[in-house]
Amino acid sequence: MQRMINELKESDKFKNFRQVERPAGMVKMSDAIAEIIEPYKDMTESLDEYKKLVSIACLAWNIKIMPKHLREFEINKITKGFTGVKLKDKQDFKAIIKTLMERKELLYPEDKRLIVNYEVTESKKGFRLNIAYALRKEEHEKKT
Repeated sequence: MQRMINELKESDKFKNFRQVERPAGMVKMSDAIAEIIEPYKDMTESLDEYKKLVSIACLAWNIKIMPKHLREFEINKITKGFTGVKLKDKQDFKAIIKTLMERKELLYPEDKRLIVNYEVTESKKGFRLNIAYALRKEEHEKKT
């Protein structure tokens, strides 16, 4: 996790952000994403497939915290970039994103953290997930 945080600190995108402790009572982001993908976890048979599921869940989370009027546009923008992909596969992807967005809303309706990076590794106990996020200053102040 520390390596991922250091990489973010070195990135120009996040030079104006600072690292803060997770506010008391706020669920770990990795636990939140794990809960959102729980019904689909057994469908993954490899680290690569699990990483793809986590990636889609992180996208779904970030799209869900966007203003409502931008969500469909963002999903369409993502699928438009899928070249050489069948229409049915694009529709399936949209359905998965929307299902994960619904689970985010159901489980964490008030959580407005923005996922900025994630890392999935494999150990003897299974997959391990680390997630870095940003929280707007006003959201952080509400939580502390």
